[in-house]
Formats: sequence, structure tokens, C-alpha cells
Amino acid sequence: MLKHIFILVFLLIFGSLGYSTDLPTDRGNYMVAGGFAYNHDGRIDKTTFILDPSFSYFIFSGFSIGLDFLFCNESSNSYYYNYGRASKTYGIGPKFRYYWISNPDTEKVKGSVFPYIGATIHYLIYEKYSNKGIITPEVGINTMISNSAAIFVEYDYSFHVSQAKPYTSNALVAGFTYFIK
Repeated sequence: MLKHIFILVFLLIFGSLGYSTDLPTDRGNYMVAGGFAYNHDGRIDKTTFILDPSFSYFIFSGFSIGLDFLFCNESSNSYYYNYGRASKTYGIGPKFRYYWISNPDTEKVKGSVFPYIGATIHYLIYEKYSNKGIITPEVGINTMISNSAAIFVEYDYSFHVSQAKPYTSNALVAGFTYFIK
């Protein structure tokens, strides 16, 4: 299975090398993005607010690598929630994304949609508790509101590792992207 995923990613990345126009996702361009998510879990009376800025560089047309930062604030009024009443988490790690070009016409970038898949690996530092890592595959859509600015919505499914009891979580993230040519 892992071999098939590697081959698919290899073909997607290197299949786009010959494709070059003047799109925001072209090789050599930069991307600055910032997302936010809010979640309230009524089962354990926990509220989470996440701020997620990143900076990336397109090493190939459609494929970017970058650095992602994570700021998370959780609060709970539940006696059963392990972390107590409130905690702050900070994270940093690499981010990888591959964009599909839905409209290769460079004259009509505004209004175009750029769907993507990606992954982020965060090393987390808790304000009060032990450190851990998160591996987050993501799927999203950038909608261009100008030739260099976009709004995005993405779905994240996170694997929380380095814990005695690893667990998963998900989030719907919304934000803004600015492409620098």
C-alpha cells in the first residue's frame, strides 16, 4: 500500500514539472497562509480555538514545502477532561501541499479554484504538559479572489502520536492565502 502511495505522489509531482505558466502555484513562487478553527465538544464541555499560520515555497509547479506554526487554546469546565480547565499549545513543523490546476488559463486566475492535498507534521509544546507530535493529512480548496489572494477551506484529520494513548481528531479550517510571485 505504501509503495502505491509513493508511486502516485511521485507521478503527481514529477508529472507537473513540464507544466509552467504564470499561475500562483508555479515553481519559484511563495505562499503565506493563515487558517483558524473553532470547536466546541459538548460531550466533555471542551472549547478549542486554533490559529495556524504558514509560509511555503513551490519547489515544483503545484508542489510546495514550508513551515507551519500552530497556536491552540483549549478550555474545559469538565471534571473528566484530563487537561483541567485551560491549556495553551504551541507547535512548529514542516508542511507539504500539492495543488491541482483547475484552470490553466493565466488570464482568468481570479475566480479559479485550486483543490489540494497535503500533510503537516507538528512538534507540540504544551504550556503545562508533556510534548507530543501530530501528523495531519489535509484536503482543501483555495478559491482565488484576486490574481494573488485566495480564501480556503480544508478538512484536517490529525493523528496525535507520542502519547501513552494515541488518538485522532478532525477539524474544519478556514483562512486566507496570499501567493507571492
